[in-house]
Amino acid sequence: MAENNCGVDSTVKIVDIGCYDGLQELNEWGVSVDPNVNSGIFEVAFNGINALEINIQLYSSTGELVFNKAVTVSSESHVEKVNAGVLSSGVYILKLTLSDSSVVKRIVISQD
Repeated sequence: MAENNCGVDSTVKIVDIGCYDGLQELNEWGVSVDPNVNSGIFEVAFNGINALEINIQLYSSTGELVFNKAVTVSSESHVEKVNAGVLSSGVYILKLTLSDSSVVKRIVISQD
């Protein structure tokens, strides 16, 4: 329990989305996300990554995993459509994992 302006019975929740070895910028991986701002439907384009399994995860601002999909990138230029369903408007964390390396990017979803 924490004591703050909300009162003594409020709960503080610390969310750790992790710190990853090999963290790189998306463009160093040859990855782009479009559009960003979106309605929960967007594309992740992989360029120069071939025949590798990549895990695509989307986390809410509270750290809840709201989307998880493993894809195999089978060509030098691969586009994966992500349909995360109807999510509330807000900022989400997109995490792409390849072997022991990960990249993260903020994604804005707007239902307006």
